[in-house]
Amino acid sequence: LLGLAPVKCPEAVFDKVWGTVKGHPLTLSLILAAVREGATWDDILEDCDVIGDMEFGGRRLTDVLLERLRPSLTKELSVFAWSGLPVCDEDFLSFAIKPLGIRKLKGNSLTAPDRNRAVRLHDVVHASLDGSWCTKERSVELEQLLDTYLVEASRGEGLDLWRNARVLLSKLEDMVARGGPPPRGGTPHAQPA
Repeated sequence: LLGLAPVKCPEAVFDKVWGTVKGHPLTLSLILAAVREGATWDDILEDCDVIGDMEFGGRRLTDVLLERLRPSLTKELSVFAWSGLPVCDEDFLSFAIKPLGIRKLKGNSLTAPDRNRAVRLHDVVHASLDGSWCTKERSVELEQLLDTYLVEASRGEGLDLWRNARVLLSKLEDMVARGGPPPRGGTPHAQPA
């Protein structure tokens, strides 16, 4: 799409655009339209830092994209809104939203390539997630799912526990600071009276 611009896209700008939107068709179309309307490639380079603020029909791009998908992807995107991270371990994500949920995220072009066993949202998608994507009830549910998953992962022989603890470290620290969900089976550290 960028090859259709009236002025050739410099390689450095292309690299930045690709690194930001990972080929998202609507975003690329909006960039092409901006260049056709007179924006310079230097402008586009700077715009990459706020790509989700591009307008489509008088609304922010990310708002348009995600509102269209909200009815069918609230459960899936709530995991990312809850964690505050653009990336989630594929095993925990599969545990929380099942493989179907991962296929829905990928099928709607909301994910970007990342390392093995990780699911990453496009930056433009992650930047638009706010608290409305994860209710308090869903947050409690996700904390319980994470607790259950980590207990199960700790019984395994692989690196699932370590990998998830590393990816979700900031979320785990937040849960511990707030007291988090009680461990299953009561409070193991309580002393008898």
